Amino acid sequence: MLVATCPVLEKLTVIRDPFELLGIMRVRSKSLKTLTLGIEDDQDCLLGDDHVVEIDAPRLEHMSLCDYLSGSIIIHSIAPYASVNIDVNFEGKDGYALDQDDDDDSNSKRTMIRNFLTRISTVSRMAISSVTLQGFEFDKEECPIKLSSVPPCFVSSLKYVELATQGTTRPSSQMKLAIYFPRNCAALKKLTLSGSFGDDIIKKIKKIPRRSRRCIFVTG
Repeated sequence: MLVATCPVLEKLTVIRDPFELLGIMRVRSKSLKTLTLGIEDDQDCLLGDDHVVEIDAPRLEHMSLCDYLSGSIIIHSIAPYASVNIDVNFEGKDGYALDQDDDDDSNSKRTMIRNFLTRISTVSRMAISSVTLQGFEFDKEECPIKLSSVPPCFVSSLKYVELATQGTTRPSSQMKLAIYFPRNCAALKKLTLSGSFGDDIIKKIKKIPRRSRRCIFVTG
């Protein structure tokens, strides 16, 4: 209600409390351009799988989400060609993989991730945390969230990608992740790889064919 009663609000930062009692947090605004969602560093109390975050802001140009606690994150609308930073735990609050149980909850989670990716499919710049990437399950032979299922507009408008992984991530998973973008993103201009990928992997990635001739590789 606070956001809804601010018709000219352009920038909003929300720092949430793990102990809050809200079952759902909605950010609905026709004027909002920048949104930062964070949470206090407290692992003793988790919001739970029934907590929902909804974002409906058609003019939103910059979005940064840091959420390891909510069961569902729903994007209704953001601006085309937005810049997004995604640090969301798609594996669930207990860290269990999405394909651990083939039940309704797992299917619902997969659908939520697909819908989430679809709603951010027109972004031009994206940074993804290693925690978020674990939800895509690159270590599995059968990946429930296949990157090939991402809508065509995702690969046609994305221009800048920054990737970083944890030291425990398998080299094979790093390769699968990194080569996807230059092979499929026709508009990609720059792919930034953190030092966590290792020199050998970075050298291999630089040699692979890229769909966009303008694409350059940067290490940082």
